[in-house]
Amino acid sequence: MILLTLITAAVLIFLYRREHLERRMLLILLALDLAGGAVSVKNLAEHRNSGLTELPMESLEAAGSISLDVETDAGEQYTIAVEAPERRIPDEKVREYLQAAAEELETLVLGRNETCDHIAYNLNLPAEVGDAPVHVEWYSDQPEVIGFDGEICPGVPAGGTDVNISAELSLQDETENWQRRIKVLPSKEETQVQAEILYESNELNRDADEEETVYRLPAEAAGRKLKWSEPESSDGNILSVLALLGGLLGFLAGREKEEKIRAAHQEELLQDYPELLSKIQLYLSTGLGMRTIFERITGEYQARRQSGFPERAAYEAVRRAVHQMKSGVTELEAYDNFGKACAIPCYRALALLLSQNLKKGGAGIMPQLEREVQESFETRKRRARAEGEKTTVKLLLPMAMMLMVVMALILIPAFLSI
Repeated sequence: MILLTLITAAVLIFLYRREHLERRMLLILLALDLAGGAVSVKNLAEHRNSGLTELPMESLEAAGSISLDVETDAGEQYTIAVEAPERRIPDEKVREYLQAAAEELETLVLGRNETCDHIAYNLNLPAEVGDAPVHVEWYSDQPEVIGFDGEICPGVPAGGTDVNISAELSLQDETENWQRRIKVLPSKEETQVQAEILYESNELNRDADEEETVYRLPAEAAGRKLKWSEPESSDGNILSVLALLGGLLGFLAGREKEEKIRAAHQEELLQDYPELLSKIQLYLSTGLGMRTIFERITGEYQARRQSGFPERAAYEAVRRAVHQMKSGVTELEAYDNFGKACAIPCYRALALLLSQNLKKGGAGIMPQLEREVQESFETRKRRARAEGEKTTVKLLLPMAMMLMVVMALILIPAFLSI
């Protein structure tokens, strides 16, 4: 037990040092662990306490039995379950317990009712009563009105019915009789009221013949006036739920559409990246500055757009960078915004390369740019190869279906000609 406490503390401290537990939670758990360790130490000390010759009878009565460890002088150890003997109450006390239990029944039986002359709620008929405890057997001379469990049965007249209930109280060898006359009225219990309404409905239609075209409903039951109506239709709720589900499906569809648009946007940027790098490398080899290169690429792109060339995200990012530089934004900030606008690692790496080139004055950018161009084309080849493999897999099902059609065209005439 103590070893478990130490292991638990070590694990908690380890989790805290790994930042998996907050300091407050660590202190609470350590306090709980220490408390458990203290209880373990106390139990161990009590376990080692030898020389017991007797036990308090109360400890046996509470559990019915208690397990004790016993050790012989030869060192043998056993666990023995000692069961408490039934304590016999002195005869002079039995009658007192029975009389006290009978007096307690006077108010205990009524339950929610106030007097015996007005029983409108179920009675409380316990099987045992008192501290002894005293065993109780219940009887009713009209179980069709009030049962042995104290529940009021349906069909009680509005004016009420007199019922005799009795109980036999027993303790050891002594018995005591208890009897009361009560007046039972229609039940006010919720479940009993429903049973009473159903009872009245059945009684009202008991003598209906086969030619009866309607089922009559009682106007009064259990002392209450009734107003009948058909259950409220749930069609409106169903429509509302369907509308809610439609909204959720629309939201999910919108999210899926946005994801497809984002994926198509990224795919377009990746496709244009090698071409854009090649143009930058080509213009840079002619001795042009990077800002001039961006302006040249933008001019070519706008000319192609006028001739019907579709809009491309990468070239739009270059055009916005040129517009920012012309608007007064520094060239360094424009390149940084260019990388953020594309939001793809390769474009961010290009923006970083352009920023470093601007800071260093253009030294050493050509070798880095050549490596980047080669890597981009290799990446493009790998992606094209992967897309081709996906297309091949997609074509397997149509090819299999065409094969089945061809086989059918060959085999069916062959079978018909046999």
